[in-house]
Amino acid sequence: MVLYDYLVWCGYFDDLIAVTTTACAIAHQAGAIAAEAGAWNNLGIALNGASRYAEALAAYERALALFASLDDHNERGKALNGKGPALHDSGKPAEALLIHQEALAIQRAVGDLREQAAVLNNLSLDHQELENYAEACATAEEAASLFQRLGDPTNEANALCAAAFSAGNGAKGPRFYDWAWVHVGTGSHRHLLIRRNRSTGELAFYLCWSPTEVPLSALVRVAGIRWSVEECLQAAKGQVGLDHYQVRHWTSWHRHVTLAMLALAFLTAIAADAASRRPAETRLPARSSDPITLTVPEFRYLLAAVFHAPAMTAARLLHWSTWRRHHQATARRSHYRRRVADESAG
Repeated sequence: MVLYDYLVWCGYFDDLIAVTTTACAIAHQAGAIAAEAGAWNNLGIALNGASRYAEALAAYERALALFASLDDHNERGKALNGKGPALHDSGKPAEALLIHQEALAIQRAVGDLREQAAVLNNLSLDHQELENYAEACATAEEAASLFQRLGDPTNEANALCAAAFSAGNGAKGPRFYDWAWVHVGTGSHRHLLIRRNRSTGELAFYLCWSPTEVPLSALVRVAGIRWSVEECLQAAKGQVGLDHYQVRHWTSWHRHVTLAMLALAFLTAIAADAASRRPAETRLPARSSDPITLTVPEFRYLLAAVFHAPAMTAARLLHWSTWRRHHQATARRSHYRRRVADESAG
């Protein structure tokens, strides 16, 4: 095992393949089924490291069959957890997800916490590849919690960073960052939340307090709400002229702001009503070719055209509205695909 660990650590996968292939042959000749199963499992790891995915999957299948003949559920669960990344890396994340779910069920039945944490970590990556970001965050948190119980802070941090919690969707796709939190003060309800930009390495800090204990994903979600507040202010200024005033007295300012916010509320309400009547979008923006829903700016444009008697017909006005929203959907789809691709590559 010392030679095996050394070759894995160095990344000498060709040498590792040669060693593990020899180990498979020796164990088979000796009739040592357990040793042969372990050797086939190690060969699968080596082949996957060398990007020889089809051969790796065949090696894992051989190991799984041997572990099943021995009725060794724990080792079979470990082999399934090894087979999952081979499927994931070969572009089959949906199949990898099913394999990891099976491995997790086995490890939970066996009660091996470390293997459960390892499976959950891989399961989180499968969810992320499939763009199931909520599930990715939840499984990453569970993996980190188990590593914390095992006293393994390094893998705890890696589990959280691997999922790269999203602070919600932005204009150009999910806003992924690395997050960490530290308990501060005497109670368990105060934390220092740290956010790191994965591209620039820029750090941001949040001092948090909650009335009860909350998971990391809840703090991340609340921190991401700030973007929505900024968007609201920008919409109020750009669409209804919230900041377009020249007054000297409180009463005048209050009247202007009240009317501006009332206009924004009206536009937002009819936009939300139109969105609620539209069938729920089952595909993510990265894959959908449908036009975006009617937005506040689009409604404002259409209402202005109605009240100001445009030079074009109503049919042409609606045609241009649909064209604009298709164009915006295309831009959004491209942004989302690039953001998801960058995240997967990172």
